[in-house]
Amino acid sequence: LGEAYRRGDLVPADISQALAHFEAAARAGNAAARKRLGDLHAAGEGVPVDAAAARRWYDMAAATGDTAVMIEVAMAYLRGPPSVQDPPRGLDMLRAAAARGSSAAENELGNVHARGLGVAPDPAEALRWYRLAAEHGEPWAKYSLGQLHLAGNGVPQDRQRALALFREAAAAGLAAAMTAIGDIYAMGEGVPQDTTEAARWYAA
Repeated sequence: LGEAYRRGDLVPADISQALAHFEAAARAGNAAARKRLGDLHAAGEGVPVDAAAARRWYDMAAATGDTAVMIEVAMAYLRGPPSVQDPPRGLDMLRAAAARGSSAAENELGNVHARGLGVAPDPAEALRWYRLAAEHGEPWAKYSLGQLHLAGNGVPQDRQRALALFREAAAAGLAAAMTAIGDIYAMGEGVPQDTTEAARWYAA
């Protein structure tokens, strides 16, 4: 209900009502409500900008152990408003979520090290996390590994391995992987060029 009042979705937009509902849910232990209150304090939406309050709500959200929310909080610390950024805390939170068995957190750690978010870029460490996440079934990690194998970036170029990884990710419903398979057939990368097969994947 807090989000409905915040966005004006089926009810008139009312940030005061939104805050009241978020705060009630947060007091009851709702991790998403705590995360949203952190966002509102970080952005100054309905309340004055207050980085300390934002971090307090973020940490309370993460303390619930909800790994999806832990990842969201970690990314706020890594690339949120400058006033709340705290890369070491963000990395620690991603590692904590990964330790709880989150393949999505493992994939984000791959992204962090690949892109240099709060750390120096480290392709070898990115590859390690992508492989771990892929072993645990994370579709985005399989897609990222496929791209590395397709380009020969940090791993031997292997278009067949790339295609296999893209197929695994596509089987999990990842649209980006379906497009990548379409590209492979459209350009004939490691397979005979086949525009009909490409179109089938683009339309999937």
